[in-house]
Amino acid sequence: MRVLLVSMPFATVERPALGLSLLKARLLERDIACDVAYPNLAFAAALSLERYQHAATVIPHASLAGEWVFADCLPGAPERPYVSRILRSKFRLPRTDIELLLDARSMAAGFLANWLDSVDWSRYRVVGFTSCCNQNVAALATACLIKQRHPEIVVIFGGPNWHGIMGRTLHRSFPAVDVAFLGEADQALPDVLVCLAEAGDAAGLAAAFESRALENVSGIAYRYQGESRVTAPPQPVADLDSLPLPEYTDYFAALDENGLKEVTSTLEVETARGCWWAERRPCLFCGLTGGMRSYRTKSAARILRELRRLAELWGRPLDVADNVVSPAFLTEVLPELSASPLPVPLSFESRPTLTELQVRLVAQAGATVQVGIESLSDHVLQLMNKGVRALENIRLLRWCKEHGVTLDWNLIFGVPGETDEDYADLVHLLPALHYLQPPAVSGPISLDRFSPYHDEPGRYGFTNLRPRDAYGYVYSLASEDLSDIVYTFEYDSHSSLLRSAHRERLRRDVRAWQEDDEPGELRLARDDGGYSLVDTRFGSKEAVVHHLDTLDELLYAACDDIRTRAQLRELAAACCGRRTGLADEIDRRLEAFVAGRFMVSDGGRYLSLALPPLDEVKPSS
Repeated sequence: MRVLLVSMPFATVERPALGLSLLKARLLERDIACDVAYPNLAFAAALSLERYQHAATVIPHASLAGEWVFADCLPGAPERPYVSRILRSKFRLPRTDIELLLDARSMAAGFLANWLDSVDWSRYRVVGFTSCCNQNVAALATACLIKQRHPEIVVIFGGPNWHGIMGRTLHRSFPAVDVAFLGEADQALPDVLVCLAEAGDAAGLAAAFESRALENVSGIAYRYQGESRVTAPPQPVADLDSLPLPEYTDYFAALDENGLKEVTSTLEVETARGCWWAERRPCLFCGLTGGMRSYRTKSAARILRELRRLAELWGRPLDVADNVVSPAFLTEVLPELSASPLPVPLSFESRPTLTELQVRLVAQAGATVQVGIESLSDHVLQLMNKGVRALENIRLLRWCKEHGVTLDWNLIFGVPGETDEDYADLVHLLPALHYLQPPAVSGPISLDRFSPYHDEPGRYGFTNLRPRDAYGYVYSLASEDLSDIVYTFEYDSHSSLLRSAHRERLRRDVRAWQEDDEPGELRLARDDGGYSLVDTRFGSKEAVVHHLDTLDELLYAACDDIRTRAQLRELAAACCGRRTGLADEIDRRLEAFVAGRFMVSDGGRYLSLALPPLDEVKPSS
């Protein structure tokens, strides 16, 4: 038996399909021949690399533009005015973007026919498609064409678009799909292939389905007597160390075959599955665990071996694909990488609880980090169940600036329960932080399937949940089935005019932060009398210098880390003596620091914003 696994447009060209690469390696361990095909790369070459990348990464995913490009290739495609209603009216795309999508759509049918003609289908008994983001329609259209031409081939589907009820409904709705994997397929796929192999020839394949030979395989949907049947829930892999190294050979061969050698590739590596924070206290907006709360991680030794082996094999940047790395990654793997860095860049995602030592280790390892900061408001962070406070987030931004660590983070608003005061506080705060790294993305809360928000929308004030408008222009499904296949929902929010105005102001301010090429900085500097604050923020053409006296210096240095008022009073008393009026004087000094935006405070705690003097910057290597 030989298997073909397929990655369709509009998967990005810069990254091979991690799931397919892992499954190929898994099948090779079982002596099952497997190839991975990348029609997404072929379509990128046909459309032009630059235009494909723009469609895949710049045009909003919520428009489902990548799905619409191939929608006419799917039987029963809806005939609705997608361009005018979705691209122009809803997303206000520029003419050049619309022309790009129209060109891609005009090529879609011919491209699929040519790609199908290029494959020797007699070599394969099973063809599998992965589906994430805007890959689903192209994959389904191709599956239907394969079934028309080669009905004896078993067609299987999996990936994030097919998890849980989404996969159950899609399987029921598209008869061309024989088997759907509704969760992790590392064990389920080999089990299915064993059942099919035991069935023998083409007639035996049909018998395998009719005999219900697949009912003991967990986590799949299959067909029995023409009906879609679902087995027991998916069983997650318990021992991640047992997983193989992903097999990326086919991806690099496809780059060469399609003349895409100029593509700068990044390889994904997996060190854990799930989210260790979500096991105890999930962030209310997050559905990335796919409804599976169990968290599993590879051992530190295995992670280090895998990272070094992949770097040695391919010499490409590595991106840890985990929702969040484990605490052990930070305490055991990161120190090893800082002492002996990889020969390629590394990136990973962490909770916003990194210590300064860990930030320094990230810098020494030559890594970048995406951190789930999400907000700089205590109240909003509490509403989202983030389990961290604003001052800690700001401190992390400052540490990353100090140590030269590139940080990727998002700023979320529109959270149920937020107030006008939350926005006012943020708008006041942001200018003081312009010298730090701005958020990569800022936008309203997303209501995603599998999140606590989605599980109990009424509890959190979400009403009228519905699929995005674009879904009805792409799929011809009944409304209840359409709702079942959606990952991200639209909803009604009851926001005052004032709240809406605040949001627009916040959008503008964040955009200004992102576009500020000369943000200045706030830094401590030595002078003959001690230290001064040198401030070039707020568009100052010349530095504004604020000299610190002895008490200022003491308080400001202490607040290099977060301190309470009580701690600062005790420290000052120990240094200056318990003289009358000292506590009031400390309060006045702290208030002045906050008013000048040299410190930030949450009312009871204080944090200095200035970077250390240039001659005192702590080395990162």
